[in-house]
Amino acid sequence: MKPLTRYALLQILSWALVVLVVLLLLRWGWINATAAGVVIVLWLAKDVLLYPLYLPAVAAESAVSPGVGAMVGRTDSSRYF
Repeated sequence: MKPLTRYALLQILSWALVVLVVLLLLRWGWINATAAGVVIVLWLAKDVLLYPLYLPAVAAESAVSPGVGAMVGRTDSSRYF
């Protein structure tokens, strides 16, 4: 699965919750349609801006982050007091 697809799937619940809350606020008359649109656009913009920070977490192993494979076969060197 591509990282963008995985990220979008992780965000679906928060998008649904924001839309639900905004629709309820609209129905109760606490906000107008313009404010509702701004809230939804800002929420989506937040997810777009945070996507680059998500990529390194799902990137393939690299020299900077060798992953679990670097620990296979190693022994513990901690001391117990």
